[in-house]
Amino acid sequence: MNQKQKSILYQVVFFFLCLAVGAFIGALLARSDKSAIQLLPALIELLIFIPALVILQIIIHEAGHMLAALASGWEFLSFRIFKFTISRKDGKFHFSVFHIPGTAGQCLMMPPEHPLSPSQLSFYNMGGVLLNLGTAVLALLLLLIPAINQSGTGIRLLIVFMGAGILMAVSNGIPFVAGGIPNDGMNNRMLKRDPLSRQIFIDVMRINGFIQKGIRLKDIPSAYFHAEDQLDCANTIQVMACFYQLARALDQLDFEKANELVDEMVRHKKDMVYLYQQELTCEEIFLRLIRQTPKQDIARLLTSDMQKYIRLNQSYRLSALRLAYTLAKLYEQDEAKAEQLYQQFSRLCTRYHLLGEIEGEKALIEYVKQL
Repeated sequence: MNQKQKSILYQVVFFFLCLAVGAFIGALLARSDKSAIQLLPALIELLIFIPALVILQIIIHEAGHMLAALASGWEFLSFRIFKFTISRKDGKFHFSVFHIPGTAGQCLMMPPEHPLSPSQLSFYNMGGVLLNLGTAVLALLLLLIPAINQSGTGIRLLIVFMGAGILMAVSNGIPFVAGGIPNDGMNNRMLKRDPLSRQIFIDVMRINGFIQKGIRLKDIPSAYFHAEDQLDCANTIQVMACFYQLARALDQLDFEKANELVDEMVRHKKDMVYLYQQELTCEEIFLRLIRQTPKQDIARLLTSDMQKYIRLNQSYRLSALRLAYTLAKLYEQDEAKAEQLYQQFSRLCTRYHLLGEIEGEKALIEYVKQL
């Protein structure tokens, strides 16, 4: 069974789990001897409860990752629910807006420098699933308390909360790739099987930590980037090291090295998940633009899907905004639009939580500005 077939299978399973929860709630309401008008408040409650409790289970899921990491001595980096991110900046909590397509949340922690066991990594990856299941079991136990199970509102709330916890656990615990992003179960499976992937996963988390603390990629020790290892671009963990090698070359303004890396990665592009394919195409377009590749070659890469991806990301990510600026200046040759995007880039820098990216992206956009 290939990955696409697996993804379809898990989506079908997820759909029928949702259907089962809905049918269960419907059956409880149907057993009531109240009229449809009398049931209306209960239905309104459900419409409010379901999205609110699903969001609460998303928060619980990310908190599970955080608590599992803290228990192993990891350092807090950031906590994101949808587009809202809490991170640490100069020892203080900082609120910002950030987005990664295909994800509802993300908790980033920085591993300690001492060696980590496979079980510690597994605990971190599955911490969210465990806390979702734990809260679902807690909801089930609360249903057995007479003071609660005599309340219709209490019963409905706990059933929805329990169902949301089970759905979150299943959708994150069963290994598959959704929206181009491997879920926790898939990450856990790959880390168990492959020592190199385990070390890359740890080093990528450490690189994230350095960046968030304001250290530029070019100043991070080269050992973290695994340039000497034979990396598998089809592996969603190992390919992250490839992208960080590319990002480091760009931060050094070493465009010859960056082009070499892109050319090598493009040869394996079809083996990458969708998100990484899009990210690679972004940097491929950027490098082609600054070396003045003919427009028809850029147009081949700049599909409608790619344009949508850039628009979706440029409000939150400096690299996407840098690409949008480069397209306006060198491809569209629209100076007014380019200046508007340049000002937008400058404003985003003032509130960007990945501090180590700011100076590198500024250097790149200033390089383009001089072309």
